[in-house]
Amino acid sequence: MADHRSTSSPAGLRVRFAGQAGKCLLAAMLLLGSAFATAASAASAAAGTPIHNTVTMSYVQGGSTLTGTASTSFVVDQLVDVTTTWQDAKPVQAAAGSAAQTLLFRVTNPGNGNDSYKLVPTALPASGSDFAVDQCQLFLDQDHNGIRSANDPEYVPGSNDPVLAAGDHMDVFVLCALPATANDGTFAQVRLAATSNTFSGTPGSAKPSAGIPGMNVVVGMSSGSSSSNGTYQASSVSYQFTSTQRVTDKSGGSVATSGSHILYTLIVTADGGSAIGRNLVVTNPMPEHTTYVPGSLTLDSASLGDSNTDSDAGDFNITATNAISVRLGNVPGSASPHTITFEVTIN
Repeated sequence: MADHRSTSSPAGLRVRFAGQAGKCLLAAMLLLGSAFATAASAASAAAGTPIHNTVTMSYVQGGSTLTGTASTSFVVDQLVDVTTTWQDAKPVQAAAGSAAQTLLFRVTNPGNGNDSYKLVPTALPASGSDFAVDQCQLFLDQDHNGIRSANDPEYVPGSNDPVLAAGDHMDVFVLCALPATANDGTFAQVRLAATSNTFSGTPGSAKPSAGIPGMNVVVGMSSGSSSSNGTYQASSVSYQFTSTQRVTDKSGGSVATSGSHILYTLIVTADGGSAIGRNLVVTNPMPEHTTYVPGSLTLDSASLGDSNTDSDAGDFNITATNAISVRLGNVPGSASPHTITFEVTIN
């Protein structure tokens, strides 16, 4: 395996090696041990690093002090290893029938030399009431910010396999499509596998001159291949919307005539789905032949201002012309109903 040498002085000191098989095994064990040491070692020795050792011996014979030295040296082999981890903190929610939904993975080179890796995504089969995704594509995080962007190239096996220095990593985006038949709250899994292009096999196995030019390689604990599963969750949400009106005339009755007030009550109710509707806005233009009553807008019994200079969620005639607008924000399917009221006067 590694390049071992020994020398001895004329004083008679000798250094003995085991056979070639023993030297290969010793090199593999030393390399694996150094790669996984923690407190005992600040960092793994880089592939190709020369290791020299010199021993000195002195002794007295016939009134004279004799000395001798012996040296050994070898070059550190390349450790081939890889780890793959799913980076999303929880299942990625997406609507049934949606395409190009993103999972984030990270491929890391824990070895001691440059290596490149082949990436393979696999949509795992559906189990029980869950579903399977399809149309999976891979994109490499070229700008290293963990956010999918137009600068990130699509991965093409054998063409742009990620090349990682020792200790470096590459984030990988896996984009898949959910079937239209996926039920709300069910799950699907995708596996991303990364395999060293240099060498893979049983941990500790070795291959001469297969790594960095001139270097022998030893397989690390990952066997040179690693995979991790990411999870999608099919999610949906919808809202029911009702509008009621109550007329009050000037005499306190309910006659709809000029000068009468109309109180409109709008109720937004979530359907209980697992998704979150984002940036939900309710807009109601004023009915023809009516005039908005200033300051009459409320949300869940709390008064809202008519301008957009205040910090509340409502306005009149600003977000939309001659209309009230109420910004409900992100509303999950489990949210309680929201009630909006406002008044107009019949012209």
